[in-house]
Amino acid sequence: CFGLTLYVLASKRVLATGRYESVTVTAWSYLTATFMMGVLSVVTSLSDSISFFLCSDCEEGIWHVPPSAIPALIWYILMTSSTAYGLITWANKYASGTL
Repeated sequence: CFGLTLYVLASKRVLATGRYESVTVTAWSYLTATFMMGVLSVVTSLSDSISFFLCSDCEEGIWHVPPSAIPALIWYILMTSSTAYGLITWANKYASGTL
């Protein structure tokens, strides 16, 4: 919740300049989040204790994803996550500060 709050406040400030469209702001925020998740993934992979803490019963490794879960992941990433943040940013562009 706190992360979304920061996202909405930061994107409102960027959108208020009029220099960027809501899709551009969403794309840049996803690119930034991808970079940060990549760094944290490398750190997690290098630490056995963090990997064990996150998934103590992973027999095939912490990064193993069953093939049957891939369609659900694609749906979540494309539809629920990206679409929701895009719509939030678009609405934020048109919402006043008093709402």
